[in-house]
Amino acid sequence: MNKSSSSIGTAATTSPASSIHPAAKLYCGDGLEAFRKSYLIMHGYISLVVCLFGMLANTLNIIVLTRMDQRISPTNAILTGLALADNLVMIEYIPFTMHMYILHGRPVYERFSYPWTVYVLIHAHVTQVFHTISIWLTLLLAVWRYLSVAHPLRSRDWCTLDRALLAILLAYVVSPLVCIPIYLTYTIQETPYQVPPPPPSNRSAAAQMLLANATGQQHWLLDEQQKNHTLYVLGTSELARANDSLLENINFWTYSVVVKLIPCVALTFFSFRLISALVSAKERRQNLKSNNTHSSKKNALASSAMGGGDPEHSVSAVERHNTGSEKHDRTTRMLLAVLVLFLVTEFPQGILALLSGILGDAFFTNCYRHLGELTDILALINGAINFLLYCVMSRQFRQTFSRIFRPRLLDKWKSVPLATASAAHHRPANSSAAINNQNNALTVLPLPQLQQNQPPQHSIVNLLSPDPCPV
Repeated sequence: MNKSSSSIGTAATTSPASSIHPAAKLYCGDGLEAFRKSYLIMHGYISLVVCLFGMLANTLNIIVLTRMDQRISPTNAILTGLALADNLVMIEYIPFTMHMYILHGRPVYERFSYPWTVYVLIHAHVTQVFHTISIWLTLLLAVWRYLSVAHPLRSRDWCTLDRALLAILLAYVVSPLVCIPIYLTYTIQETPYQVPPPPPSNRSAAAQMLLANATGQQHWLLDEQQKNHTLYVLGTSELARANDSLLENINFWTYSVVVKLIPCVALTFFSFRLISALVSAKERRQNLKSNNTHSSKKNALASSAMGGGDPEHSVSAVERHNTGSEKHDRTTRMLLAVLVLFLVTEFPQGILALLSGILGDAFFTNCYRHLGELTDILALINGAINFLLYCVMSRQFRQTFSRIFRPRLLDKWKSVPLATASAAHHRPANSSAAINNQNNALTVLPLPQLQQNQPPQHSIVNLLSPDPCPV
């Protein structure tokens, strides 16, 4: 079985003279091949735009995630490692898409020259390694969040920053080792190729010289470009074909099962558990909110009647608890969106790879390969869109992004609290202020009561505040 193992950028690495297996018509028909031909025209430009945006977005992710807290949290550390892996995939894919899809007009023997084929081989391995790292870090993120939701007390001891960093390091070290069968399966092969002669109207002056032989037949004198060339393409190595294709079969199971299907099945399990936990937490919070609010108000009023406390303080404590729970759930929903988006792009690749192993070369060559560019662009979009998810679903991410990248000039237009502005407006000219040396806070002495008929004064300062990231 001559099957590709890389999910990013291997669809165009085969020989330009690939044959079509007749049995493939039973699986895919002619429509899939027609779809690929029509999409190939756009793939290079679409993937280039996605990669450029993904490079910028993942760079911003790394900057913001490492500055959201005074000490980076384990979850943010995992997201940072994920952004780094996705960023490296984007950077590496740009020369590939330029070479294979955008720079047209070159002869075939230049596109499939030995240096370029060496690059394509390295590209296939490098992108596979970093994409595998991204897959396992996404699974690690799902496990981490599940422990936080299902075991909130124990997770404080289990999910520490040191363990998160160790898990990230293992993903970056083990993934290249898991891909060793892929390295050994593919090699560079030589293929003879003869440049077809151009039409008579386009022949060069040298090619238009005629020679007559003894029989009176005329032959075109071939110029320098009309000669045999050697193309270099990727193919299955002799080691992979030895022992009844043992290594090739190992490579297939490594890619389709270990790299794709097992993480996707595990992610599906944890995603459903997270959804169930969110629904249960919402119902439990609604019940507790109604019960606790009623009992807290009742107890607070009784305590206040006996001079033991402030009823508003007791109620606000309940509200702060509910606010913290809702923030935790928002974070879980954001991470769940990351997981679901990942499953949408990765699960089909795993299923296609499994079918390629079961149905053989006919399915792979004429079904899987025709979807190669489509699966590539889906994987690239998945690696580039996380920044948008963070901006939409995380208020803390937006605030940190605004704090880092907002122009300092806008700080002059920062909104002033209404109470402070109103107090400053009504402060009499003879009022005095004292500096509290303990906390360097400006303490304003008590102000006289406003007259009953005096209308309240509102500051318009906050109406002039341009908020770069409204929430």
